[in-house]
Amino acid sequence: MLDASFIPALAEGVEWREHAKGVVINPMMALNDTAATIFRLIDGERTVGAIAGEIARQYDAPADEVLPDTIHFIEQLIDKKIVRPHE
Repeated sequence: MLDASFIPALAEGVEWREHAKGVVINPMMALNDTAATIFRLIDGERTVGAIAGEIARQYDAPADEVLPDTIHFIEQLIDKKIVRPHE
């Protein structure tokens, strides 16, 4: 299981584009606003904890509630081979 110190990066060859209501990842995966914000913050430098902290700040939500959801979403992206550990 991931923790707050994990640094995610996009997997090689992943293509994505902005969409009116979020982000579309190829192969086709549409993200809602919150998921799209998390996705945009994955830069190979920020930790999961830093990403969750920024989500908490942007959405005025408690960081301790945001972190588990952020971890779960990034784990899903890893399972789909969209995200990988930063090297």
